[in-house]
Amino acid sequence: MGCEKCWKTAEKKRQRLMSQQATAVVKKESEDKQNSEKSFSQLSDYRFIYPEFLPEPTYEFRNKIREKLERQDMLKRRSVIHIPEFYVGSVLAVTASDPYAPGKENRFVGICIGRTYAGLRATFTLRNIVDKQGVEIMYDLYNPSLLSIEVLRLEKRLDEHLYYLRDAPPEYSTFPFDMEPEFIMEGEPIRVNPIKVINLFSSCHAIYITFSCHKILSFFNIEI
Repeated sequence: MGCEKCWKTAEKKRQRLMSQQATAVVKKESEDKQNSEKSFSQLSDYRFIYPEFLPEPTYEFRNKIREKLERQDMLKRRSVIHIPEFYVGSVLAVTASDPYAPGKENRFVGICIGRTYAGLRATFTLRNIVDKQGVEIMYDLYNPSLLSIEVLRLEKRLDEHLYYLRDAPPEYSTFPFDMEPEFIMEGEPIRVNPIKVINLFSSCHAIYITFSCHKILSFFNIEI
């Protein structure tokens, strides 16, 4: 009788242990599935966060060996300097080494109006209004002369580039050089700025300028 009681107790413990193990396995599978879905969504966003790591857009210029070597150099450069996440429309402050500037450093603040090229040739352009004049500086993203890249306002725009700000009123491109960074909570989605920019020159004005240029070239018998 005692052996039968001990056997029943052991059997209950064995069933309870198997139930706990099965629950743990199901829980682990659900967590792995959630993590895989989350990692996939994060990976899908990497093409917007790190567009310079994408292959060469022009197929004729692609070279697997060159791209692999460039990406190795890009990762080594990122281990030296922190290159933050930013998009076209973000406001950045870039400090670069300049032998002719006071203190051998030059700091420029502006809105990112474009990101071009891929690999080590990746560039981004900042625009600001200085002394009522539009100033644009194109930086090589992996240039060793860059000392720091700071994001003052992290946001996106609906447009792929903002080159039309050159024809827009100055207030759309004016940012103070002592602008304080705006912080966002971790995990918060990136804000998309829905602002509509009013250009000073309409499309009709651009067509008129193009027509005038063609008239001038034809007057001098210059073919294009």
